[in-house]
Amino acid sequence: MNPPITAGIVPWRSAATSLDHWLDRLRVPLEAWSGARRLAVALLVAVGVFVPGARSWSAVDLGGIAASRVALDDAQRRLVSARHVLAQLPALRARVAAKALHGQPVVWTSADDVRAFSQLAARSELVLVSLEPGAASGEGIDAMRSVKLAARGNFAQIMRFVHGLTGLPVLVVPADLTVKRHDDALEIAATLQVFSKLIPVGAGRVTPQDEMLDASDAPIDQDVALHDPFSPQRIGGVDLPDAMRLRLVGLLRDRTHGLALVETAQGTQTVEPGQSFGEQRVTKIDALGLALAARGEAHLLTLAGEPE
Repeated sequence: MNPPITAGIVPWRSAATSLDHWLDRLRVPLEAWSGARRLAVALLVAVGVFVPGARSWSAVDLGGIAASRVALDDAQRRLVSARHVLAQLPALRARVAAKALHGQPVVWTSADDVRAFSQLAARSELVLVSLEPGAASGEGIDAMRSVKLAARGNFAQIMRFVHGLTGLPVLVVPADLTVKRHDDALEIAATLQVFSKLIPVGAGRVTPQDEMLDASDAPIDQDVALHDPFSPQRIGGVDLPDAMRLRLVGLLRDRTHGLALVETAQGTQTVEPGQSFGEQRVTKIDALGLALAARGEAHLLTLAGEPE
């Protein structure tokens, strides 16, 4: 017997036997498989299907994840840019205001007059009847254009319109203002003087619609006193020294100006502080009423009560 040859044959036979054993196991019918074998094969099949499927899903972005990430990054960049612009807004406003105050007035034409007054009347809910631009006069900072306006509405809407004039970028002065009752509404006729070279205090500040005073909730002690001048409870009379019968039927007042509407035997008239009114002189217009002085005596003409 040759030992080296015998030693080489034994391992080969062992490997062949092991291979035959695994081949026999693979030939076992499915119904004869054990539970562990079935689980292992199922896991292999699942992994083989899931891995290529996941790679394909990611490649074609069926779930839109990549697109969502791109959109999110773009939105974040826009947000950063918007915050940067918002942070620069106060400085931009300051530069614009500085230019306006240092010899660079707003370019304002008669077409701007019509546009601004029409928009203001619409915001004030006035029904605009007519708007007639007039001739220009004056030179330099005294240059002025007159605009005749006629509209219909209630007293609160008229006040919104007059108060809104202070928010325009040019100085507008109501030189003549007449308010009359017509059926169930009020008619306003006004001559507005536009000084396009002058900038009013508070220019560009437009009062929001929800901040405008309404006749139903306007307290008397507000900056702008608002009353219904045609309500019987708000009409007061006073016997003046010259026996002239007067009734205060309306007040318009802000922080710097005051205007009163007075009814006399000859009709209605608008007066302001310092103006002579017959033999009387208007000394003050405030939320309480119209103060008149004559021959050393003072009278307060009110909307809601007897004279004081």
